[in-house]
Amino acid sequence: MSIPPPDAAGAMSLQFDSAEPAAAVAIEAQSIECAFCRTGIDDSYHEVGGRVACTSCRKGVEAELARGATPGGLVLAFVLGTGAAVLGAALYLAMVYFLNVEIGLVAILVGWLVGKAVRKGAGGRGGVPYQVTAAVLTYLAILTIYVPYQLGQGGALFPALLVAPVAEGFKNVLGILIMGFGVLQAWRMTAPARVSVTGPYRVGADRAAAQPG
Repeated sequence: MSIPPPDAAGAMSLQFDSAEPAAAVAIEAQSIECAFCRTGIDDSYHEVGGRVACTSCRKGVEAELARGATPGGLVLAFVLGTGAAVLGAALYLAMVYFLNVEIGLVAILVGWLVGKAVRKGAGGRGGVPYQVTAAVLTYLAILTIYVPYQLGQGGALFPALLVAPVAEGFKNVLGILIMGFGVLQAWRMTAPARVSVTGPYRVGADRAAAQPG
């Protein structure tokens, strides 16, 4: 989804899938087009994530990046992330108890599923609130493999379940590492968006030698 002009209704997406790379447009021409709002540019342009952008779209992207987490985004990120966590937990349980294997790659897959869902709910944004959400949901999803064991021990399921991975200390180093890989994957996938923003450049100048105007 491309980024609409700053005055467009709704939150501005931080996805750059449909915008053309700057290298693919005729920078040497007398007029070029903003890759986001499709407005013609005949004086100076900017580059946002490697795409040609007008001044308005550049300001809009910078404002969106600075806006951070929103209540609505956090709620949607939590809902979608929870769904992904349930799916991931079911997959992880199937691998452990039906195939009798515990594969670190499955934990990473759980983290990927949750991170992807949280990022989608966040509208492509990232940041600490989303990272914490994704990490906690991933931890809880992978934690489900300890449920049968805790039930077999009798007593209350909580809070013992929450510390089950570390309760055995060095006896469960592999389990702790596997869980760490999954949580780290979710954390990385919801990191703040890093978008290169440069310019302005003069339209008609040789792009290889163009200097900010």
